[in-house]
Amino acid sequence: MGTWASGTFANDISEDWLDAFLEEPSRGRITETFEEFRESGADDADACCEALAAAEVVAALDGRPAEELPEELTAWLDQADFKPSKTMRTQAGAAVARILRSSELAELWGDDDAWEAGIEDLLRRLGREPKPKPKSKKQSFRVTGLYGRLKKMTNRAGLAFAVRCTMRVQPLFERCEAIPAGDRQWLAALVAKMEDFTAGRPVQPEDLKKDPYEKGGAWQRLLECRDAAAQGGNMAARCACDAVRQALSAAADVRRPTTGYVSDAPQQVAQSAKVAAEFVGLRTLKPLNSDFKYLEEHYPRAPGDDLCSGDPIDVSEKGPLGPLWGNSPPDWFVRPS
Repeated sequence: MGTWASGTFANDISEDWLDAFLEEPSRGRITETFEEFRESGADDADACCEALAAAEVVAALDGRPAEELPEELTAWLDQADFKPSKTMRTQAGAAVARILRSSELAELWGDDDAWEAGIEDLLRRLGREPKPKPKSKKQSFRVTGLYGRLKKMTNRAGLAFAVRCTMRVQPLFERCEAIPAGDRQWLAALVAKMEDFTAGRPVQPEDLKKDPYEKGGAWQRLLECRDAAAQGGNMAARCACDAVRQALSAAADVRRPTTGYVSDAPQQVAQSAKVAAEFVGLRTLKPLNSDFKYLEEHYPRAPGDDLCSGDPIDVSEKGPLGPLWGNSPPDWFVRPS
């Protein structure tokens, strides 16, 4: 999911939903979105984004729009020929309340005050008062909830975090016999290229091209490696392949930066790497925390610099971030020299 601000429509998923809705606007499309959200649950960040977009449309149709709306939605509202039903209002309020209270999207945003304030405002415009959030013990580090912190460091620092996460679990896919040997070698080479790119060493642009729709491209090949590991019953390797795939997204975002865009790919990489390690009985939070704190401190994003790719960073174990697993690497962790 590409995100460039905290507003409801400041991400790819909500924009795509709105485009589809405006092509054939109907009450049924809005109700269907809330039904899909109810069925998929709040654990799907994309479903949360779509439900918030639908809720904004409901609020706007009721004469309580957000201060800033996409121009195409504002134009449609001027000639909209229906009002939301009571059921739609109830569904919208319930979905937004659930997203605010406990959802994957809320975890992605963490303690971002602007995002939380925007959701509370939407809830009030739907006629519901936000309930106080339950007090919880503050955690020193969570993989979920990093997005707000990623916005404060350079894009390349976020990539460095992603690549280090991938390097930690690289041996898991290298030892997976369900993945063809040639593909395993290609995966290792791709990780090495991302290391080089993060460190500022020359890399051919096509090496880090995401090309999600190109037949035979890197993205498709990564999906095939992931599926091969899953079919072989090796879920640790499957998640390690996912980490590589998401790291490629982070690298592509740094290679071709977009104004105001902050990639959430590093957080997705961290989650995949964490799960991969847990499949073989390991916990990664301590080394992840060490990396993140260092990058956060040493590579802050300059205020107002929306294209802050940042300086090169040596992510090797000989660099400033040090050993990937601290002083006690797992027995299976042997990376190429």
